[in-house]
Amino acid sequence: MRLYLDESNLPRLDKINPSSPYFIMGGCIIRNGDIDLVHYALKKFVKENFPENSYYSDFKLHASAMYNLRDNFSGYTKENILEKLNLFWNLIVELPVTIVLVDIHKEKLIQKHEIPQDPYTVAFLYCCERFQRDLVSSRVSVGKVILESRGPGLDKLYRSRLDNFLNMGTKFIKLKNIAKPVFHVSGPESPLPIADFACYALHKYLNKKEEALFQKL
Repeated sequence: MRLYLDESNLPRLDKINPSSPYFIMGGCIIRNGDIDLVHYALKKFVKENFPENSYYSDFKLHASAMYNLRDNFSGYTKENILEKLNLFWNLIVELPVTIVLVDIHKEKLIQKHEIPQDPYTVAFLYCCERFQRDLVSSRVSVGKVILESRGPGLDKLYRSRLDNFLNMGTKFIKLKNIAKPVFHVSGPESPLPIADFACYALHKYLNKKEEALFQKL
């Protein structure tokens, strides 16, 4: 089984935007027997809806960029991109994946702990806690966690930090069935955009009080 994770908002605690107080991490759990199906469905979606970009290995579906017509999506009209977005939301709902989402209210984290942990690490552990329970209930000995790459420097920093916390587990459960996390760059057939869209939906719900996208999930 695999858990694909992405995040929304910055985890830093020294500067908190009052309009976006939540750090969000989440993604999707995919069973081994469904991974090829999910890869094929995502690649097919990109090829049918973005044929001019489907052969580029660095092309990725990114919710914020699509909704705001940025980057690879700047040449599309609002109506056209909304049609494609609705199709992708429908695809996410139909795919055999389990959505996992965690939100950390950064100000409350500071208030609760004299020395608060990095929200990125805290959210990661909560996601892995859920993943561990699914691995045990499915009798899977090893699960793989794939996170969206944040650049070579940050990937290296967080890789060792997350390894240490995985070995420690949480106060509720040992994370003994989860392998060391890896960082990947999203591509046309990567499930990471599912994680991105799930985080975006929760961000709009919590930080912007917009429920429509979250209700789709």
